Amino acid sequence: MTEDREVPVYYKRKVFDSNHPSFKGQFSVDFMVPPSVDDQNSSQTREDEVLPARTKLFEIEEDTEFLSTNAYSPILISLHGMSGGSNETYIRHVLAAIGARDGEWAACVVNSRGCAESKLTTGFLYNGRSTWDFRQVVNWLKEKHPNRPLFGVGFSIGANILANVYEAYGEVAMTQYLGEEGKNCPLTAAVLVSNPWNLEIASHALQRSWIGSEIYAKTLGRNMRNIVERHKDMIAETVPLDQDSIQKIKYVQDFDREIQCPTWGYPTEDAYYRDASSANVVLAIQTPFLAIQAEDDPISTKDAIPFAEIRETPFGVLCATSGGGHLGWFETRDERWFVKPVHKIYVLSPTFG
Repeated sequence: MTEDREVPVYYKRKVFDSNHPSFKGQFSVDFMVPPSVDDQNSSQTREDEVLPARTKLFEIEEDTEFLSTNAYSPILISLHGMSGGSNETYIRHVLAAIGARDGEWAACVVNSRGCAESKLTTGFLYNGRSTWDFRQVVNWLKEKHPNRPLFGVGFSIGANILANVYEAYGEVAMTQYLGEEGKNCPLTAAVLVSNPWNLEIASHALQRSWIGSEIYAKTLGRNMRNIVERHKDMIAETVPLDQDSIQKIKYVQDFDREIQCPTWGYPTEDAYYRDASSANVVLAIQTPFLAIQAEDDPISTKDAIPFAEIRETPFGVLCATSGGGHLGWFETRDERWFVKPVHKIYVLSPTFG
């Protein structure tokens, strides 16, 4: 994770206790806040952890009323990509853009369990269908701020989680968000950026090329192995885990095979990919959404994009560019093009535009 001084976004972290009956534990949500003089390049220790730069914990007596004094202004809820978190540059580019609107917007990032230096308190991380923490945050915000429109944005696997619908695999009921909620979804609209859509096709495409396998799959695998190493004692409560199984994690598919499959009850990684793919449920989504894809994306490959289904749904629009890579679309001065359509879709929403 690299720091980008040109995109200084500051957070305060709230640690939630999960209210899901099957997936207890804690998860962390980082709320964007204005910087203060003592926040420059600062971090804070939580027990034996050091939080990411420009991130502090809420004090016990603090509340999230700082979100805005405007009871009708919108809130953006973000989901990051695999092994990422609130400090990723692609998220900070989007939050910095809406944060420049004179406090009209509030924003937060739901960090997947074990990511963004968050403390893992149960024996499982997250998967491509883990929506329970996101759902809890949406419901909490809706109860706390009933008149404020809520928007979602997901990046990479976070986009897949945001798009997916309810299904059950074996004895594990895993509820996905936009589709399952249907007309009752509290979100006004959502943007899905670099969604892998069909995880099985995307995984196999990644393994077929040298760049896909040795650069992207290996990097993702290394990042997830580091997370497993950091939380191995806790994960071992759910998954038979020894140093040999951790060392087997070289590529991201190895992580899925060694950790995800035994954790969630899948017989193979391909079974997990098929079950978790949001391409299967596009027509179940009844929340307006914009999908932004790059056709040269080595991770969210063009072959995995459900072009036909998105053409059929009245709720979705697909913007597919010829270039851009994975969560890239770089412009001059380290800017990213995708921030512009993401920003515009929220600003021009008929709910408050």
